[in-house]
Amino acid sequence: MPRRHDGLFASFTSDGTPRFIRPFASGRCDVVREPKVAPDDTIYVTGTVGDTLDVGGGMLPHAGGEDIVVARFTADGEHLWSHTIGGTGDDDAHGIALGPQGDVLLAGSFDGPVDFGVGLVTPAARDAYIVRINPRLP
Repeated sequence: MPRRHDGLFASFTSDGTPRFIRPFASGRCDVVREPKVAPDDTIYVTGTVGDTLDVGGGMLPHAGGEDIVVARFTADGEHLWSHTIGGTGDDDAHGIALGPQGDVLLAGSFDGPVDFGVGLVTPAARDAYIVRINPRLP
């Protein structure tokens, strides 16, 4: 039986009342890491998913193994955009950072060929990546 656990992220008021709860549940092994709030109050989230997934903008594709997911939400938790990145191996997101010019940086690891948007990258073994993505993706 495959591993299974779901990820989620949530926002709460100062008295503990939930503003919103967003599940990341593909039916396999899903992890959410380090949500970040941008100066414009939008929320960026990254994580790792084990199958197709919908975080509010429609079903995201799954390439195989574990894939990277990155998403952007309003301060109220409304979906703005989301994307998966991955190849046939295990591709993991370990962190997300927001740069001073609005850049979104993802860091993690991958063990099979992946196209990070600049052509196919093939690791020698399990390799690390740092990739900058456009924060205004559609």
